[in-house]
Amino acid sequence: MKKVFFMAVVCLLVLPCCQQAEKLPEDYQDQVSAELLNLNKLLWYEAWEKEDLDSCFFFLDKDFLNMFAYGPATGLEENKQSFRDLFENYSVEDVRYERTECLVDSKYATETYWFEQKWITNDKQDTISSKLRGMSVWRKQEDGSWKMFRLIGQQ
Repeated sequence: MKKVFFMAVVCLLVLPCCQQAEKLPEDYQDQVSAELLNLNKLLWYEAWEKEDLDSCFFFLDKDFLNMFAYGPATGLEENKQSFRDLFENYSVEDVRYERTECLVDSKYATETYWFEQKWITNDKQDTISSKLRGMSVWRKQEDGSWKMFRLIGQQ
């Protein structure tokens, strides 16, 4: 009986300490949201549309998981090959990105958005146009920067 009482007291004292959320600045949501808009501009317009593989991967977390409509890929190496194959066979044009929502906590941020693009075969014989609904999950890194952790999309 004493053990049960002692454990109950310990739980009542320790549990509230463990459940306290990290105190974030009042404008944290707005700060991170603006930072992610800038990162998306750099990723999708300056790296993706220019087919700059190295720059694309600068924005991705080491545990990046791609579940986009053109085929899932796990880890950076598998994604590098997938992106390399795409860039070798198509030109990427007319990229459009429109965020619909951004939710932020201390370690993760989630965005939903519309994403449009055209893939044109190198021989100019075929064009694939897509308008996708997407969701990205960003993870805060040890140095305070944000990297894309998950990418999910569907036509």
